Amino acid sequence: MRINSVRILLGLLLLLPTLAHGVPQCSAIFTNPATGINNPGMLPSTGLPSKQGTFICQKQGKSTFCNRNDNFNPGDYNFTNGDFDKGSYIDTNGATTRLYFDDLYMKNSDLNDYGKAEDLLVFVRGNLYLSGHNSIKGILYVEGSISMSGNATINGAVAVSGGVPSGGNFTANIDLSLLNKADFGGMCGGAPSGPDHYRLSFSSQALSCKAQKISLQACSNSSCSSPFASATSVDLTKNAAVYGSQSFTGSTSVDVWHGVGGTVTLGLSNQSPVATNSYRCYIDGNLVTDNANCKLTYAESGFIFDVPDKLANKPTGNISISAVKTSDETLQCVPLFSKITKNVDFWSSYINPITPISGQAITVNNTVMSKLESAATTLALAFDDTGKANIDVNYPDAGKMQLDAKYTGTGDEQGLVMVGSDQFVSFPVGLCVMPEDNNAKCSAGDSSCNRYKKAGESFNVVVQGKAWESDVDTDYCDNINTPNYGHNEVTLGHQLIAPSGGVLGEVGAEKYNHVAQTTNSNTVSQSVTEVGVFKFTADPASTYLGSSFYDIPLAASPNIGRFVPDRFVVSSSSVLPSCGSFTYMDQPFGLTLTLSAFNTGTYTTQNYQGAFAKAGASLVGENANDGVDLSGRLSVLPIDASSWALGEANVGLSYQANFSRTAPPSADGPFSQLAIGVQVFDNDGVVSFIASPDMRADSSDICVDSNNCNAKQLSTQDLRHGRVVMDNTYGPENEILRMPTYAQYWNGSDWITNIDDSCTHVSDALDGTEIYAPSLTAGQTVTRSDGGSLVSGGQLILLWQNSGSVAYRGQVTAPLQVDGWLKWYWNWDQVSPTQLYEPRASAFLGRYRGHDRIIYWREVGQ
Repeated sequence: MRINSVRILLGLLLLLPTLAHGVPQCSAIFTNPATGINNPGMLPSTGLPSKQGTFICQKQGKSTFCNRNDNFNPGDYNFTNGDFDKGSYIDTNGATTRLYFDDLYMKNSDLNDYGKAEDLLVFVRGNLYLSGHNSIKGILYVEGSISMSGNATINGAVAVSGGVPSGGNFTANIDLSLLNKADFGGMCGGAPSGPDHYRLSFSSQALSCKAQKISLQACSNSSCSSPFASATSVDLTKNAAVYGSQSFTGSTSVDVWHGVGGTVTLGLSNQSPVATNSYRCYIDGNLVTDNANCKLTYAESGFIFDVPDKLANKPTGNISISAVKTSDETLQCVPLFSKITKNVDFWSSYINPITPISGQAITVNNTVMSKLESAATTLALAFDDTGKANIDVNYPDAGKMQLDAKYTGTGDEQGLVMVGSDQFVSFPVGLCVMPEDNNAKCSAGDSSCNRYKKAGESFNVVVQGKAWESDVDTDYCDNINTPNYGHNEVTLGHQLIAPSGGVLGEVGAEKYNHVAQTTNSNTVSQSVTEVGVFKFTADPASTYLGSSFYDIPLAASPNIGRFVPDRFVVSSSSVLPSCGSFTYMDQPFGLTLTLSAFNTGTYTTQNYQGAFAKAGASLVGENANDGVDLSGRLSVLPIDASSWALGEANVGLSYQANFSRTAPPSADGPFSQLAIGVQVFDNDGVVSFIASPDMRADSSDICVDSNNCNAKQLSTQDLRHGRVVMDNTYGPENEILRMPTYAQYWNGSDWITNIDDSCTHVSDALDGTEIYAPSLTAGQTVTRSDGGSLVSGGQLILLWQNSGSVAYRGQVTAPLQVDGWLKWYWNWDQVSPTQLYEPRASAFLGRYRGHDRIIYWREVGQ
């Protein structure tokens, strides 16, 4: 049953003025990863053409057929429903084609397989129903929901009101750059021309004797999880005056001095390009709700220390912390404490993520630091004669942290308050990439591994950030987790383990955004287009949270596989009858074909060869869909595991097929509608089958699809059980005797002349095996000929004559040499009824046979 409520709601919305909703930005609707439709949704183009009924594309026989032309020019096309079955459909023409459907049904189909994703927009007002293997290369927008049974891949962009399906059966390979390239016909405004917003962030602790570092970012979304990818420039202002112009892509930093102390207001102006929203100010990682309060106070005394960026869980020692004040003469920082021990309060705060996944804490000198200033942790620090003390700092997780220090004077120092802070980035030492399924591992790394997935089929890998344990450690998977690790634009790839020298293929997902999670596990849907065993890799961007301190190394999974083909596609097939329009049973006939091992898409898996190729194939046969399996009478097809090269197995012109006779001495047929097909056996757990099967030899039921079909029909042939027979001939010894010879076939009840046979050749010359009664004497020779040896219309006349110097008078009985498929069970010796013999007959030379209707003949004198 189809659900129409979404369609009714859409109809009501269309009655409202479009301008009331405005034109939404595409970037608010399509996201990466796809998370469904944001508010507002996308509205159809105004002025759509009237609906053209249902657009149907289906497979009919060996061809695909659409009830409308599926070669589209740019523009809007409006249909009630779409129904695509078993094939590749829709060709675009250089700019965006926009297709509208109430509901869309797809079964084992591909849309826009050879076009560009930005050239196809599919707008489904209701629901999308997917079964089998399907792919769409384009931009997909579904007002309702997606109902799935099978696998589906979207290459482009997708938004679904009912939520994007989750799990290994649905793969969305998102490329948001398409939003700038596609023509949405006014439905949404494409990608914004500028950032979502700019932001500046800094620590609240600043000294007048030292520059304060201010971070600037251009953000493509509200959370700033994705940096704006194009070049930008802004003016940083201090107390409303331009402090300096900054040009950057993504992020940068600038040092701001204020030597006189006091409070300044920071801001941004002269944005290029202008952001959609106003700039945002973050102080100590916290958003300032009013930019007028984006203030920074420079103190004249405080602590200076620099915690370097580090590896998670690796201690960093000998960090110098200085107690300084601003010199009255030079405005430079000079020591405040010298050769004295002071109690200094410390606490920490989270900068990124602001809200941590777990409450792991910074340690200073092996002491856990408080996360609140009001409950700060006090440490006694011994300052030397230069006003410096040393501290050791560690943090076991990943992220950006801030360490704050504060000294509150007592006694003679009553009223003295000194503060200082520093931010640092804590990197994971590496990533761990593991398959979600334990049975995905292929420790042997070769073809002996159990089958795992089909090439192109989705599976999940789990990626985790890991903390440092040792400088000599290279296996990070058993290290402690870094649940706060989040990193955009992690590049995904793969390495071919086996077969050696094979084709790498392509992965389905090329990038993902690693998100901080309690489980520390990001599950990524992945696939590979090739057969074999692979390692799958994750390579983070070289910078992390704006720091280039450490390049997190590329991480590789254990060996994963074995990956096998999805299906076997028949191409370049030909079956040719051997004798005009028919072929005799046991007679060789031409049959050629190519089998290609495909992945779930349209890619031939070239690694399917050698030890990785296991499939064989056989011919199957059935006459007129009568359910009688005749496959056992067809010759063996020369395709086995050793036949495959670069994903293909070929049956060439040198192969001759044949269809054998029934058990001797019987005859059967004719099989005038003998369907000949090919069946493939993957010999690998029965998971890979012949593509688009349309035949089943052992059933008279109508074969519909892969649920009950198991073979691909190649041709329909006319097969006949044949033989050659000869009549005896009589006549004077001085004349040429004519011996009628016939090519016959069994018509189901009798032997009849095969008038369609004009191709059979015989060997008419006597070969010395003939029998003479009486025997030949000196000078006697008998010959047999026909002037061509080619049967015409099923008949041939053999010519007998005396050719010696002395005429022979008597009976000559001789066989006729014919091809094996025209021999018969003549049982000439009366003891071999199942043995094939050549036909034979007698020529009577010099004896008048008379008329068959005259019983007695006598010569009467005059």
